[in-house]
Amino acid sequence: MVQVSFKGFGIAFAVFALLVSGVSASGLSLSPSFAQVDACICDTAQLQFAAANTGPISDNYLFSITGDFPWGIVAPATATIDAGQTLPVFSFFTPSCFSQVGVYSFTVKGQSSTESKTSAITLNITPCVSMQDLSPDKAMCYGEKKSFQLTLRNKSRTASKNYTLFVSGNGAAAVTAPAMVFVPSEGSATFAVDIDSMKLDIGNYDAQIRAVSIYSLTGQPTQDEASIDLPFTINDCQRIALTFPTIICNIVEKCDEKPQSFPMIVTNNGELQDTVTVHASNSTVSFAKTVFNLAAGASETTTVTIAKEALNTSTFTIFASSALGAAKARIIEIRSAPCYGVGITSAAAFACSDRGSVQPVIVTNDGLDAQFNFTVSGMPFAYLNETGAFIKHGESRTIGLVITPGIADGNYSPTLTAVSEYSQSENSTQLQLVRCYDVSVAASDDLVCQCEDKAFNVEVINTGYLNDSFRIGVSNAPQWLEFQNVSMEPIAGNTRKTLTPHVYTCDAAPGVYSVVFNAVSLSQNSSGKASLDITLKSKEECYPASVSLSQGEFVECESTLISVNVTNTGLLKSTYVLSVDGPKWISIQPDFLVLEKGETSEAYLVASPPLNEAGNTYNVTVKAVSTGVTSTQSMLLNIVGVGEKVPPRGVPLQMNASATLENGVLTVYAMPGAIVQIRSPSGEGSSYSVDARGVITANATQEGEWKVSVLKAGYEPKTFVFTVAPAVAPQTGLFAGALSGKNAIYLAILAIFAVSGAFVYYQFVIGKKR
Repeated sequence: MVQVSFKGFGIAFAVFALLVSGVSASGLSLSPSFAQVDACICDTAQLQFAAANTGPISDNYLFSITGDFPWGIVAPATATIDAGQTLPVFSFFTPSCFSQVGVYSFTVKGQSSTESKTSAITLNITPCVSMQDLSPDKAMCYGEKKSFQLTLRNKSRTASKNYTLFVSGNGAAAVTAPAMVFVPSEGSATFAVDIDSMKLDIGNYDAQIRAVSIYSLTGQPTQDEASIDLPFTINDCQRIALTFPTIICNIVEKCDEKPQSFPMIVTNNGELQDTVTVHASNSTVSFAKTVFNLAAGASETTTVTIAKEALNTSTFTIFASSALGAAKARIIEIRSAPCYGVGITSAAAFACSDRGSVQPVIVTNDGLDAQFNFTVSGMPFAYLNETGAFIKHGESRTIGLVITPGIADGNYSPTLTAVSEYSQSENSTQLQLVRCYDVSVAASDDLVCQCEDKAFNVEVINTGYLNDSFRIGVSNAPQWLEFQNVSMEPIAGNTRKTLTPHVYTCDAAPGVYSVVFNAVSLSQNSSGKASLDITLKSKEECYPASVSLSQGEFVECESTLISVNVTNTGLLKSTYVLSVDGPKWISIQPDFLVLEKGETSEAYLVASPPLNEAGNTYNVTVKAVSTGVTSTQSMLLNIVGVGEKVPPRGVPLQMNASATLENGVLTVYAMPGAIVQIRSPSGEGSSYSVDARGVITANATQEGEWKVSVLKAGYEPKTFVFTVAPAVAPQTGLFAGALSGKNAIYLAILAIFAVSGAFVYYQFVIGKKR
């Protein structure tokens, strides 16, 4: 009994069954062990094998096929064969439609649970189409058109095909064939090929007909093709021939100033004696003789003359007819022009002033053979490399206009002259001299900090007129300068491209490093270079900060806000990480600041001494760290008990503020958050809060003394006094070091207002945080 599965379930189960049963596995034979099969392109070939179970028990078998290309399949893929039984196994081979003609190898493999057998297969791929000529004799007379039969055969068993026909060979111009022929599978199709002798001349010709199967979806040709050679002969069956031994392509060149004559041969190609008469379609054409009595195969020569009145370009026809009915006609073209003339031209539009060059100048003799002299004028230090030459009729001669290097750039109009005995020509051309190849490199000195990632700009400038490519190099560069020698894409004339060498180092020693960038033209001998000094600054110079804060006494069980000013005293915009060393109940907010160079920003220490800390003193250090550089400031923190005294809020910081009075406008510059109070000479007062811009302006035109006070919690107040007098320009502000009388009272009121505001801020914000 044989059980077959075409779905494929593997051999693992059979192996497992054998192991469980403990019985020895069955054997396998696969025949034939070698086979050969033919298939045409895109067709299917079939082979049958016999797989036999030569063992004593039933077994599961797996069949597969491998080869040069994935064209084969096998069926069944898996099967169960009882002991002593034989199973037919089928293999199918379908070459790809784009496969190539040739021989390919495949292997069919059978696998039992314990052993495997293989069979070798040779697949011979051939074209499916063949072609046969049904009309081997293809002779005709000139002027005839004949049709001949060809047959296409398609041996493909499965596919009917359309074959596209191609015609080639020296006789292809006269051959007409169908563009496409349909051929059924295992069938044939006959089609006609037409040959029109009028499209060729008398003689022997050959044409090749090629039939190709083309894949319609992509238009790709396949190797399913056949070709056949079609030789054919066109005979001269005409009775009369007219030939012109001295003219080419039936064209007569003549001068306007005189008539032109040429010989004509009249030939009787018939088998009997005949009388031939000739005449022309144009009255300006005459013949020395018009009637010819010619024996069979005989010829006679006469002279054809075209009168000088036949000017410009025209055509005429010479007709020949015989008494026996033969006829012949030939069309002759007349090209008439002046016989004496010369032309001189130059296509030069520009030349390089930095290199010598030779610009072509073409002298054409439109007339009779003559000796010509050549000159140039209107351009200094330029000359012609030839001063004279003999030029035949209709010929051209190229001479050179030599441009010597070093001539100043600019526009020139050299005049070129060619003179002969009979003619003269002059040409004034426009020529621009420019510097074609040059390059310069531009770079500016720069500064970089340790651990700074920075790119520099290096400009490569093509100062020449023409496009050019350059190799860019660097010398004397430190290792931390990242820049590889490069070949740039072409740079257009008088344009530039920017390179960006990159630097980054934390370890190199500070100092000045000189780097030389150079550019060398890849097409001409020009170069340029630029030196760049890179000043490398240390981290200590680049990333320090100034930290300022106050010290004093603070009450236990109460939160206190201590102002900390951090100023970027380095060279770059930096991020400073803030931390505080001290008791765990003291912290700093915010914990980082991003500051521009020279910028100052404010942070706050929040001190919240717990119970039983009274009488203790702590040393508190604030740190600002940026790129490995640490800046510090310390303070003493004294703790007092609740109710002992009002703790000072620290020594006031110096206020950064200024004021001016110009053209009746008072301008105050102060820190954001500060309060500005302005009192006029009449005693009227106004207060302003400084926003993020740090500027307050107010009109101050009243004559007398103006007072400006600037207050901010934690900072020493500043006062400015200005006087407005009649017809006197505003005075600059003066800082009042000592306050007197009424002014002191106003300042005290403002101070109380500022301290009260700070207390409210503390109670609302800090208390809320606690």
